Amino acid sequence: MSEIIVLSDEIHVGKTSAIIQWKKGKSNVFGIISPKENGNRNFEDAHSGETWPMKASETDMRILEVGQYRFSQSAFDRAFESLHIGFNFKGKRTVVFDEIGPLELRGSGFQKLLLDALSLNQIDADLNLLLVVRKPLLSQFFDAYQVANSEVFNVSEFSKKFLSG
Repeated sequence: MSEIIVLSDEIHVGKTSAIIQWKKGKSNVFGIISPKENGNRNFEDAHSGETWPMKASETDMRILEVGQYRFSQSAFDRAFESLHIGFNFKGKRTVVFDEIGPLELRGSGFQKLLLDALSLNQIDADLNLLLVVRKPLLSQFFDAYQVANSEVFNVSEFSKKFLSG
C-alpha cells in the first residue's frame, strides 16, 4: 500500500531543509521542493536538482498573487512538468509537493495536480506522496482534500523517523 506523509510545522523551522536531507542519495524522489536562496523562494526539481525562481519578473505576463507575493505562472508550469515525471515514473517512488498552501486552498497553484496525485495514490501502490503543509493551514488542508490514510509529522518527528541512521 502506498503512503501519504504530511510534513507540517510552523514557518521557518526547516521543513524544506529536512526534505533536502532526506532525499540525498535517493534516485526515486520526484516533484518539487521550494528552497530559499538569498531571501528568494525557488522551485527545485526533486529528481534532477535543477532550480528556477518562483517569483514573477517584471516581464511576466501570467502571474499568481497571494498576499504580497507575485509568482510566475511559467515557473509553476515548469514545476508541473517535474511533478508529471514523478506521476509517470514506473516503479516505487515518492512525489514531493513543497508546499500545499494558500494558493492550493483557493483552487490554484498545485491544486489540480494534488487532486490527481491523491487519486493516483489510491490505485498505484508504488506511488508515495510527501506533502508539506504549514501547521496553521493543516485543518483547512484536511477539510479541503479529505486526505485519508496519511501520517502527519512535524520536522522533529520527521527527522527522527526518516533521517536517523
